[in-house]
Parts: sequence; C-alpha cells; structure tokens
Amino acid sequence: MNFHLEELKSLIKLESNDVRMIGIYGLGGIDNLKQLKFLAGEHGWFGPGSRIIITSRDQQCLNVHEVDASYEVKALNYKKSIQLFCQHAFKQNIPKSDYVDLSNHVVNYVKGLPLALEVLGSFLFNKSGSDWESALQKLKENPNIEVQNVLKISFDGLDKKEQETFLDIACFFKGWNENDVTRLVEHGRIVIRVLSDKCLITLFGNTIRMHDLVEEMGREIVLHEHPKEPGEWSRLWDPKDISLVLKKEMYLEELKILKLSKSQQLNEIPHFSNMSNLEQLDVEGCRSLDNVDSSIGFLKKLTLLNLRGCQKIRSLPSTIQNLVSLKSLCIDGTAIEELPSSICHLTSLQLLSICECKNLRSLPSNICRLKYLNNLYLSGCSNLETFPEIMEDMECLKSLDLCGTCIKELPSSIEFLKHLAYLRLKKCENLRSLPSNICRLKYLEELDLSGCSNLETFPEIMEDMECLKWLDLRGTCIKELPSSIEFLKHLAYLWLVKCENLRSLPSSICRLKYLNNLDLSDCSNLETFPEIMEDMECLKSLDLCGTCIKELPLSIEFLKHLAYLRLVKCENLRSLPSSICRLKYLQELNLSGCSNLETFPEVMEDMECLMSLDLSGTCIKELPSSIEFLKHLANLRLLKCENLRSLPSNICRLKYLNNLDLFGCSNLETFLEIMEDMEYLMLLDLSGTCIKELPSSIEFLKHLAYLRLEKCENLRSLPSSICRLKYLEELNLSGCSNLETFPEIMEDMECLKSLNLSGTCIKELPSSIEFLKHLTYLCLMECENLRSLPSSICRLKYLNNLDLSGCSNLETFPENMEDMECLMSLDLSGTCIKELPSSIEFLKHLVKLRLVKCENLRSLPSSICRLKYLEELNLSGCSNLETFPEIMEDMECLNRLNLSGTCIKELPSSIEFLKHLVDLLLVKCENLRSLPSSICRLKYLEELNFSGCSNLETFPDMEDMECLKWLNLSGTCIKELPSTLLWSFLFKWFKTVEPLLKWRSINLGGNGIPGWVLHQEMGSQIRIELPMNWYEDDHFLGFGFFCLHHQSEKIDLCLKFDEEEYAYDEVEIFCSDCHEINGSESDQVLLVYYPKISFRDEFHSNHYMHLQASFDDDGWGGEIKSCGVHLIYSQDHQ
Repeated sequence: MNFHLEELKSLIKLESNDVRMIGIYGLGGIDNLKQLKFLAGEHGWFGPGSRIIITSRDQQCLNVHEVDASYEVKALNYKKSIQLFCQHAFKQNIPKSDYVDLSNHVVNYVKGLPLALEVLGSFLFNKSGSDWESALQKLKENPNIEVQNVLKISFDGLDKKEQETFLDIACFFKGWNENDVTRLVEHGRIVIRVLSDKCLITLFGNTIRMHDLVEEMGREIVLHEHPKEPGEWSRLWDPKDISLVLKKEMYLEELKILKLSKSQQLNEIPHFSNMSNLEQLDVEGCRSLDNVDSSIGFLKKLTLLNLRGCQKIRSLPSTIQNLVSLKSLCIDGTAIEELPSSICHLTSLQLLSICECKNLRSLPSNICRLKYLNNLYLSGCSNLETFPEIMEDMECLKSLDLCGTCIKELPSSIEFLKHLAYLRLKKCENLRSLPSNICRLKYLEELDLSGCSNLETFPEIMEDMECLKWLDLRGTCIKELPSSIEFLKHLAYLWLVKCENLRSLPSSICRLKYLNNLDLSDCSNLETFPEIMEDMECLKSLDLCGTCIKELPLSIEFLKHLAYLRLVKCENLRSLPSSICRLKYLQELNLSGCSNLETFPEVMEDMECLMSLDLSGTCIKELPSSIEFLKHLANLRLLKCENLRSLPSNICRLKYLNNLDLFGCSNLETFLEIMEDMEYLMLLDLSGTCIKELPSSIEFLKHLAYLRLEKCENLRSLPSSICRLKYLEELNLSGCSNLETFPEIMEDMECLKSLNLSGTCIKELPSSIEFLKHLTYLCLMECENLRSLPSSICRLKYLNNLDLSGCSNLETFPENMEDMECLMSLDLSGTCIKELPSSIEFLKHLVKLRLVKCENLRSLPSSICRLKYLEELNLSGCSNLETFPEIMEDMECLNRLNLSGTCIKELPSSIEFLKHLVDLLLVKCENLRSLPSSICRLKYLEELNFSGCSNLETFPDMEDMECLKWLNLSGTCIKELPSTLLWSFLFKWFKTVEPLLKWRSINLGGNGIPGWVLHQEMGSQIRIELPMNWYEDDHFLGFGFFCLHHQSEKIDLCLKFDEEEYAYDEVEIFCSDCHEINGSESDQVLLVYYPKISFRDEFHSNHYMHLQASFDDDGWGGEIKSCGVHLIYSQDHQ
C-alpha cells in the first residue's frame, strides 16, 4: 500500500507549471487525514488551474485539511436511479415492458444509492421475472452482502461509543429528534455530529435521518452477534424475534434495548427479572396493553421508558421508584388518572412527557423534587385544572408545556422555576390571569399565551425580564398592554394577532429597542398607533393588516430600519404621512385592500431599498409623477384599482421594475408610450383593463417575458412591433372578444412558447405563424369565427399542445403533419370536423386526442392505429360515429378509450390488441347490442362502463380480466350479474386492496340479498359470532356486507367489535356512485366488501369474538329493509 502511495505521490509532484490536473482520489473515499496530507499536501504541489477532487466519507477530514469547498453528494432522484439501474439490468436506459413494476420495486428499495443500483442491476441482468421476484423477497430478508460490506467501512472506523450509538439509531432512533437521543447517550451531541460527518446519518433540522440500506446494515451487525440466538442479541425490535425470546423465558443478559412498539396485540408486558441490563424499553402504541408489570422495578439501568399511546394503561406501579437511572419517561396518550407519589424518587429523570392524557386531573405535589427534570410536557391534558405549588427549586427545569390544559391560574410559586426558559400555555381557554411574580422568571426566553381566549390582562412588569425574547398573545382577550412593557428590554418578537379587544398601545412600547417583529394583524378595534418618540432601530417588520387604523403617525420615520410594513385591508386608512418616504430601508410596502386610500404621497426622497409596492384594491386614481424616485422598485401591483385611469409617463424610469400588474383596472384606457428601455421588466399584466390598443413602443420592453391581456374586450388589434419582443415567452389574449386579427410575424420570436387566443374573434391565423419556431402551446379554444388553419401550422415542430376545442365552424384539419413530431395533445372537441386526415399517423408522439361532441364525425382513418404512443382517445358525444376501425397494429400505450354517446353498434374483435387498455367507457351507446368475446383478453382493464347501453343484453365470461375493479352495467338490458362473475370480482378485489381504498361497493340490483349469504337479519343491524382464529386464518379474506334498501341516496356502514370497540371510521356510500346492475327505483341490494387487513392495527387479533354491522340511511329519505354478512374464504371460489 505504501509503495503505491509513494508512486502516486511521485506522479502528482511533477516539475511543470503547465500541468493542469483533475484528480479523483480514493475509490471508496479517503477517510484518513495522513493519506490526504500525503497525496494532496498543499496547493503549490499542482500546476496553475488544477482542480483536485477528493471523495471522502468523513466531512471532518475535509474540514481539518481546509479544502476550498465541499459538496455533499445527494441520493439520486427517481429518474436518474431508474436509468442507472436499467443500464446494468437491461443494458438500456429504461426498463423492459414486463419488468416496469419489478424495476420500480428495486429503485424504491434502494432509495437513490448508486452502488446498490449498480450491484443489484448487474445481479438481476438476464434473469427471468420469477427470479426477480425471488431475489426481491430475499432482499427483504437478507440484504445484499456486497453492498453491506462497502457501507460497513464507515462503521468500522468508529470508536466503541460511536458504534453503539449508531446501532441504537439503526434499530430504534431513526426519525427521532436529536435532543431526545442526546439525552440518552453520554456525550450524545458530539457522537451524533461524528455520525453525521461520516455520512452515516443526516440531520434534517433536528430530525435524525438514515438511509434504509444503512439502517439494514446496522441491524445486520446486531443480528450477526449471535446469528441463531436472538436471546443473545443486544437489541430486539422485530415482533417475531421478541415473541420467540419471551416465550422461551430466556435469561437476556446482553439485551440493552427492547422495542415492542410494533406488537399491537401485546396485552401484557413480560416479567423483567431476566433482563437486568435493559437500558431502553419502548412499547409505544400497544393499545391492548392495560398495565405495567411491577417487575419493572428490577431494571436499575433503564434510561428510557416509552408507553406513548398505550391507551388502556390507567396507572403506573409503585415499583417505578426503583428506576434510579431513568432519564426519559413518556406516557402520552395513556388513560392515566394520576401519577404515583413515588415518582419523586426518579432522581435522574430529565424528560417527563404526559401529553394528551385526558383522564389526568392533577399532579402529585412532590413532583417538584425531580431536581434534574429538564422538560415537563403536559399539553393536551384537557382535564388538568391545577399545577402544584413549587415548594423546592427545580433549578434544571427549562421547558414547561401546559398547552390545551384546563388550568385556571398558575401558582404564585412559579417564580421558583428559576431557570425556566420556555413556558407554553397555548389554548388554555380557562386561564384568566397570570401571577405578578411571573416576572421574576429572569431566564425566561419564550412565553406562549396564544389562544388563551379568556386572558384579559397581562401583569405589570416590576423587574427586568432581560432574557424574554418571544411573547405570543395571539387570540387573547387583552384590552391593553401595561405601560411597564418597556421592561421587556430584550423582547424581539411580540405577536398580538386577533386581539379583537385591543384598542390602543402604550407609548412605552417604543422603548423596546431590540424589538424585531411586531404583529398586530386582525386587531380589528385598534384605531391608533402611538407616536414613536425614540428610535426603534431593530424593528424590521410591522404588521397592521386588518386593523381599524385611520392614519399612521408622522413619527413613523423613526422606525429607521423598518423593512416590511403591511397594512392589508385597513379599510379606514385614507392617506399616508409624507414622512413614510423617509423609511430608507423599507423593502416591502403592502397596502392592498385599503379600499378608501385615495392617494399615494409624493416621493420626496430616494427609497432606495423599496422593492415591492402593492396598492391592489385601493381607491387610487393616479400615481404621483415622483414614483420614479423608487429607483429599485421591482414589483408594482395595482390589481383591481378600478379608479385608476392612467399611469404617469415617468413610470418608465423605474429601470429595475420586474413585475407590473394592472389586472382588473377596469377604467384604465391607455398604456403609456415607452420612452426609455425598461430592461428588467419581465411581466406585464393588463388583463381586464379597458385598453383599446397597445403603443407601438411596446417593442422597447426588450426583456419582456410574459404579456397578459386576458379579457381586454376593447382591444381590436395588436401593433406589428409586438413581434420584436424577442424574449417574450407567453402571450395571453384569451377573452379579447373583439380581437379580429393577429399580426404577421416578420421576425423570429424564438422564445415564445405559449400563445393563447381562446375566445377571440379571429377568423384566421397568418401563414407566418410558422416563424414562432419554439411555440409549444397554442390555444384557440372557443374561436367560433375560425374556419380553417394555415398549412404552415404543421411546421411548428416543437408544438406540444394544440387546443381547438369549441371552434364550432372549423371544418378541416390540415393534411401535412410530418414535421409536428413533438405534438402530444390535440383537442378538436366541439368542432365541425367531418373526418381526420389519414396523415394523422405522422403525429408520432401524440399522447392525447380528444374529439368530444364532434357531431359531424362519421368515421376514423385506419391510420389512427399507428399512433403508438397514444394514451387517451376520447370520442364521447360523436353521435354520428358508427364504427371503430380494425386495430391492425398494437397500440401498446393506449390506456383510456371513451366511446360514450356514439352510434357504435359493435366493437371490432381486434379490440384485444389494445393490450394495455385500463379504462373503456361506452356510456349511453344505445345501438350497442353485444360485446366481442375478445374483450376478455384485455388483461389490464380496470374500469368497464356500459351504463345506459339500453340494448346490451349479454355479458361475456370475464374470467381472465384479473385487473378489473369497476364495472357499471346500470341501464342495460342485463337482468343480473352471474354469481360466478360476482365471486370472480370479489376475489380479485380482495387480492388488490389499495392503501387509500380500504373497501369497495357494488349495487346488485333488486333481486334481494342472495340466498347463499350465511347471516341475514331483517332491519338495519346484524351481529355475528366470529370463528376461532379468524384473523390468523390465511384462507379467510374478509367480509361481504349486504343491505336491501329502498331509494337510499347515501348509506353509512358502522362496524363494531364486541359491542364497544369501533373497528373503523364510518364507511359512507353514495349509492349513485355505486356500480349498478339494472338500476331502477325499486328496492336495491348494496354489497360492501371489506378485507380483514383494512381494520385498524389494534384489531388485527383473534381476541375479538363478535362483530356488529349497522346500516344507516342518515335521513336521506330511504329505508333499510334487511341486511346480511358473509365471510369470504379463498377456497370459496371453487
């Protein structure tokens, strides 16, 4: 190794200043500082212009070596991942058609790790589909060794403490807050930084993240401690392994961490006397668990006990006092009514979290003896009425959260929480006042009282609270602030949003010299802002939106560093003081919705920082000519200034103006002549104005990218100079109903990509349209005077979307389409077209073709079948279309075909060549009498809709249509669905349960609940006894719930276990949306199928022996007559 390094070093240190080098060092990355210094010791080793690229897994190594710049290589995105994988698996950039889903499984498993993509791709090359499935299953159980060995290199470079912490994160703490982990690990913050520098974890904010493959690697390390003896492992997380170990009652001397949080059926915790070295116990979410075994007292080394979400636990054993090492106790969401007084003996406790414990009414008085307690969280304990008197100093307590509790007052002894930094009382709606000595909390940094809707007063501040930076009084009932507010000397953020009783502010508020943000928005009764007698040099943001303010004080100028001033919807504001122009650091001034503001003051001084001015919805009639002094203004918004009739000519001197929005200025008749270049203006919106014409000088807006003139109904023509806007990307003229012509395009408009002429009066497009060479979107929707298109339109070779829908007088589409290779969407709906040209086949990349309500269309050219990338063909409402052409070639991309409302009598037998069709719609095809048997070969078909095909009498056997999910035969001549077909659908549906669709329904017509349904009852409710081991029986798929109803529009289905446990939120079925067979106004049978895996996790148990189903019409005017339940087993299909 040293020999190779010496050789490499000799090659690097060449005696030539002409050598330019690009070095990539370390195949797996250089992680050793000595190697790095040896190979790249200093800049002088290399010739001028050399670029040295060093790859390393250790950020700290690069930091110490003082590299010029570092870049963290991100995981590959999906597109790059699938491409890299396919290059190794198929020797091409995309998956083979039969391997798309399998390839996606691999890419999702790997999550962007290049090494794994290459290794797995090479491994799967040239293997069959069954080999792939087998390999994927194996990967879930045993990760790839080659990938794991490379990842393990970084792990091997860690010291013992770092390795142990890494394994803890891999097995348990992925996704945890960094602070919660550091509390449990000695020197935790340093260790976590090392793991982050080594790229074994990433920190997203305070959240610890870890790549799935790195997590697997860590867990594999634990498993290999004793491969066949889980009882010897240091950490247990898999329910199967845990169950095995606990059943054998092994002595688990090595076990440090036990995670039972996925064991939803756990109803008792095992005896702990054989786990003397256990450090962490996690039973989060074990909803069936109703107690904690007293043997927990044996766990003298336990540092974490997590009972979060164990909603049946009502108490903790007194032996908890023996947990002398316990640092974190989480009992959030339990049914605990009180804490044992022995809790005071947990002398090492730092975190006590009791959030959302609705039964908790009080805390033991001796909780104050927890002298090392750092965080006490009680948010959401909605019945907690009091906080105990603090008899002893709790000098370590920094955070106290009482949000959402029922507390009426805080004890005066709150002052003894001397080091409290965060006090949160959000939404304590019973809290009416605060004790005066709260002001003695001199280290308090944050006080949150937002949503305390009955809090009327804030106490006088008798002492300096020099650390308080954040005070939130949003939504309180406060009428005034005390004048002593000035003693909050370091206050930076003061929120008083929606304090609707607040009428004024004390003048002393101006003495808060470090105040950065003052938010008074929606204080709807606040009428005045105090005179500013002293500089508030730190105030950057002032929000007065929605207040009742009539005017701002002249002294506003003393807010010298104000950057953001918002007065949105201050409807009483009529004018602004001239002194506002002295706010030289102001960046944003928002006056939108100040509907009585008539004037804007003359700008007497440069406001060189003002970048955004919003006057939308004001009553302004004109802008001052001095607007030109807003030299750096980038955004000027005047939306819906309906009194504005003209703009000052010198607005053109705003040379940095980027966005000028005049949308809805309905009385603006002219746009000014542009006398100077406005080189930064990119967006000009004149939509909804009264403009009759644009000035020819529009060409001087040289960098204009977006010009919008939507619904300018007085606009009749455009100046020819508009074609000189060479950077224009979007031109929107939609709704300009009097615009009759579009100018000849004399110069290339090479950047124009979008042209919208919908709803104009245009009769024809100029033949020079071809010079819009990069046009991708052309919309002529509802251009009712348009009769033809120029043949030159076919030369728009980058055109992607052409919309001609609603051009009711357009009779023909041009013939020569050879050059339109990028066209993906063509909409001719509602046109007068009689036929498509045979050259349609040259639209080779067409994806969507819509011809909805083309009532003159009688046939389609056979060449349409050569559109091999076509995904959607919509011919609905083509009422004179009688035939669909024979499909002579595979249209392998077509997944949606809509022939609804056509005159079609039959489908061609060649329909089977639409192999990837997913949706086939033939609604109200009244001439359709039968279906070809070949339709059954459409194996990917999911939706088949024949509703309203009133002459369709028979339905073919569809045994092979394994993907079919939705079938609608309502209004056909078919009397009932064959029971064999019904069972076929049921089994397919049970096999394809989707996470977001846990149940499905079908309307079986009016022939009553089938006789084979085992359990039936009159009325709307039925209760059945469940068979033994119903959930663990692999042959049992789920339930079919039947309901005979009369004219019910909506039915609710409620399921309960053992008469007390609701199995799921109510299932709501809108009967009009159900799949119907022979729908009528008579009685109907509704079937809801419900797979067993759709029940919530806590019901995945044989513990429940009875199930009750209740149907409810919910007052929609119908009637439930009878109901039934049938248990569906896999063998029923035979």
